[in-house]
Amino acid sequence: MDGIDYEMYSSRELLEAYVHSRVYYHSHIMKPLALRCAIELGIPDLMQNHGKPITLSELVASLHIHPAKTHFLYRLLRVLVHTGFFAKHQQRHDEEEEEEYSLTLAFRLLPKERWPTKSIQISIADTPLDSLFLNLMLTLSSWFKNSDKTVIETARNKTMWDLASRDKGLNSSFNQMMARESRIIATAMLRECREVFEGVKSLVDVGGGTGTMAKAIADAFPHIKSTVLDLPHVIAGLQGTHNLAFLAGDMFEAIPPANAILLKSGQERNQMEWEKIFFAAGFSTYKITPAFEDRSLIELYP
Repeated sequence: MDGIDYEMYSSRELLEAYVHSRVYYHSHIMKPLALRCAIELGIPDLMQNHGKPITLSELVASLHIHPAKTHFLYRLLRVLVHTGFFAKHQQRHDEEEEEEYSLTLAFRLLPKERWPTKSIQISIADTPLDSLFLNLMLTLSSWFKNSDKTVIETARNKTMWDLASRDKGLNSSFNQMMARESRIIATAMLRECREVFEGVKSLVDVGGGTGTMAKAIADAFPHIKSTVLDLPHVIAGLQGTHNLAFLAGDMFEAIPPANAILLKSGQERNQMEWEKIFFAAGFSTYKITPAFEDRSLIELYP
């Protein structure tokens, strides 16, 4: 697919290279647009008026955003710290450590008329996925302030899957991106976590895209009957093999029975957040194995 012999590289080399390329590709977009979002939300003015480093909870209360957006505001602040215009501090309050944020001297020396505004110019590769990503970032402050929908639904009033089903170019770009990531993760997972698949006879890759992950599993474990479940426009025209099948369907409506269900999640959560989801879904126990870079393998048991 990309002309790379993945077997020549260690799992760490593959994943470090992938993370580096991903960060490089997005950093020139993310940083200025994250800064613009912060300015539109009024974060710099709020910090200046506060007169001292401010906690995340204080920011949430002062910005009057929905509590459900707290985690996303934390992620925005992480990007802002990387711009060098914001700083993070660790402070103890009532025997607990809490992160506080402030403006750096670099931001204070930036004249207000030079703050990123709607006139900001960013050049990115002209693909449907790039264009969508840029449009989403431009609406980020509105999403923080006004919407309980996803960012895509706020910007386009449709889900990603609705958009992809109506736009062949976007569908192709998205599937290629996901396939590239899945191939790297599958290579590392099958090297480092093979024991997870021992004893499994059937598996459903839910939302498995064009089948990159499931095909890698099927090739590594010929005794496993693997099924890729995804929307009709995603798997249209794809052919299976003796132990790999493609099934058109909606994961929110029904998932075919199997020994194991495979799900991949772009949502970052801490262990307590994951645990709450697992137990609410009826699972009795789980195991989290930090497997590679920013990814972990999570096993759930009834």
